[in-house]
Amino acid sequence: MQANGAEMLRLYICEATEQGFWIGGPVHDAVLLVAPLDLLDAQTAANQLIMQQASGWLLDGFQLRTDAALFRYPDRFIDKRGTPMWNLVNSLLANRWTKNQTARLILPSTRSISSSTEVSHTQRSLVS
Repeated sequence: MQANGAEMLRLYICEATEQGFWIGGPVHDAVLLVAPLDLLDAQTAANQLIMQQASGWLLDGFQLRTDAALFRYPDRFIDKRGTPMWNLVNSLLANRWTKNQTARLILPSTRSISSSTEVSHTQRSLVS
């Protein structure tokens, strides 16, 4: 079952990327979709369809349902289990960077992330 899930995710990411969507990366059995705020809902819906198509390709036409959780800046996904690690990393970073220093995220793309860009956490839900 997990091999099929991994293959579905791979097929989805390939297809979504080919269609021009900006996939921030996989997160276990989900993905981070990065989209401008005004396009977030539409791009999320389009990506859910791509995810359903990918499951159909792999499962001989059977398409799995999907769900999505949207996070608009400044909100973010919070998993209570990860809160202690999140706090530790933030405290280490606060001690590492002074007010005169900046950190930059270098992405393998020519596009830049701005406050008008949002992340959508799209997750598959498996049918039993």
